[in-house]
Amino acid sequence: MKTEEQRLEKEIKKLLEKANSLDLKEDQQYGRDRRGDEIPEELAHQETDALMLLHQMLRACSHRILPPTWMRIWHQ
Repeated sequence: MKTEEQRLEKEIKKLLEKANSLDLKEDQQYGRDRRGDEIPEELAHQETDALMLLHQMLRACSHRILPPTWMRIWHQ
């Protein structure tokens, strides 16, 4: 039993060292505060622009969908 525990401890230590090494490498590549899987800047702006356009379209046609009392609240 003792040998199995020692083997597992070594395995865990090796995995943690490998993970730490990879983390340091990614920190150097992407920067310490980034994960490396962020949305590229240009795509992030496109998503924001698309949401703003959708919001404007909904406001433009809201008079056909919403009752008048809701319209006053929506357009405040």
